Amino acid sequence: MEIDLSKITLRPFKLEDADDFLSFAGDEQVTRHLRWKTLTSKEEALTHIKDVCIPHPWRRSICIEDRSIGFVSIFPFSGDDRCSANFGFGVAVKYWGHGVATKAVKMAASQFFVDFPGVVRLEAFVDVDNKASQRIVEKAGFQKEGMLRKYAHLKGKLRDLDSMHKTRERATGSKKKAWRKKRKYELGRQPANTKSAQVVKLQDCKENSWGSEAVTRENPYS
Repeated sequence: MEIDLSKITLRPFKLEDADDFLSFAGDEQVTRHLRWKTLTSKEEALTHIKDVCIPHPWRRSICIEDRSIGFVSIFPFSGDDRCSANFGFGVAVKYWGHGVATKAVKMAASQFFVDFPGVVRLEAFVDVDNKASQRIVEKAGFQKEGMLRKYAHLKGKLRDLDSMHKTRERATGSKKKAWRKKRKYELGRQPANTKSAQVVKLQDCKENSWGSEAVTRENPYS
């Protein structure tokens, strides 16, 4: 099957997605690395969309021709951890291996940083045995920080997780662009809009991770 990646879009979930949602949320191959229990009926799918997907701060349906084939979920933390957000995703099995998830993860990260300008760091904690998802987030620009041993229970088992992150600068290239403007100014080629060349220093913050969507301890929408 050949997929035209240019046709992939992200949008909020709607109740009309129930049948498509059930096709992947009811598949244990998709849900085995998620906190979700595998759904078994359209009624459960409708309830999940209504009670979890729609009120979620930032959960998007991955679509091709407006048909839901997966999800991307980013949950922004609050308080002293408001600079970070939790990242999770899932795609229907028939679309595995075609670059769909990688494309969707890249799109979601870029859009989320626009929608939440105060967030500077995305965190994805991936089960060490979930090699496919590790490759996807790495292709999407996430960097591995290390392994968290015996970090959280997932489907009744205590699991080791790989900690992955992506920063705003890495997603948007803002740091590189600012450096180029600064360098032009130093060489005497001052930009027309000097104010736009100023580098905004992001507030340092404590990185207190709570885990990916699959294992987060504070996310009420998992």
